[in-house]
Amino acid sequence: MKAYTSELEFLRDEVERCHASMHSQVETLKLLMEAHLELKKKVERQWVELTNEEIFEIHTEQADKVSWDGWHYERAIEAKLKEKNGG
Repeated sequence: MKAYTSELEFLRDEVERCHASMHSQVETLKLLMEAHLELKKKVERQWVELTNEEIFEIHTEQADKVSWDGWHYERAIEAKLKEKNGG
């Protein structure tokens, strides 16, 4: 333990120690809040599927456009899924 020559020196060291401790706690809280926000984003962004009615609607809309490989139909499905899932 450090030997202090004055009460002022002791108080100065205590203030520095408390400040360092508080700084560490603030940094820890910042990290915890960032982790919480990331987790919250992941939980909030759950995949939304198309209903059978939506798939039928897209199929009906694309029926005359469908090429032999179904490319237009697949792109229409993809666009609808992006719309429903925010991206």
